[in-house]
Amino acid sequence: MHKSFTCFSRQNYYETNRHLEKEIADRIMFGSYVGSFGCCEYEVAMEWHILRGDEPPVARLCIFRDAFLALEEHSELLKELVSYHKKDLSPELFSRILIRHGYEDLSDKKLTDKK
Repeated sequence: MHKSFTCFSRQNYYETNRHLEKEIADRIMFGSYVGSFGCCEYEVAMEWHILRGDEPPVARLCIFRDAFLALEEHSELLKELVSYHKKDLSPELFSRILIRHGYEDLSDKKLTDKK
């Protein structure tokens, strides 16, 4: 198994396709994948929804039932997310959290600095 993620706004196709997402400002897909073909054991999405135009987008975790096992497997990641329940959680910050928890960033454009 290989834990990795991609960030929509850091993909090469972002500028071409971002108009397709009306209410979602960004999305990070993360999960546990098998082999180099991208077959997944589970996959979860963190999406940033635009609720009001004058406020920053709000993070929302999206998960299908076949990925519920990720909740137990990655309880430390979820525990860290609890500390952001009243704070803004940006895609960049969430990417850094995933990296700290052993996920590899497979986005086309990598984060440039190591905070």
